Amino acid sequence: MLIIGLTGSIATGKSTVSSILSTSPYSLPIIDADLLARKVVEPGTAGYKAIVNYFGPSTPDLLLDETSSSNGTPGKPLNRPALGRRVFGDTDERKRDRQVLNGIIHQPSVGRSTRL
Repeated sequence: MLIIGLTGSIATGKSTVSSILSTSPYSLPIIDADLLARKVVEPGTAGYKAIVNYFGPSTPDLLLDETSSSNGTPGKPLNRPALGRRVFGDTDERKRDRQVLNGIIHQPSVGRSTRL
């Protein structure tokens, strides 16, 4: 199986290329890693619980005040900008934080690609 990954900064054409590849004549299956990453950390998921347990004590603004998620599960959604401030950067702590997130997000991505 050949897996093609599209990467790039904002507004570089990733969505356009994905759209082209997913329609005729190519009709390739597309795994939207951004969408998948959001789903595996919604309230009620194991990923959400792991993030809240790991980051909650040191990130007081980790959760938004809303009381339901996009999937209808009761719970406060993650404050993505607050989490982003915590995990993006070059310090050793931030590298460790990213490893925690990668462990939550990577496996569902791999599992999805093997089912194609």
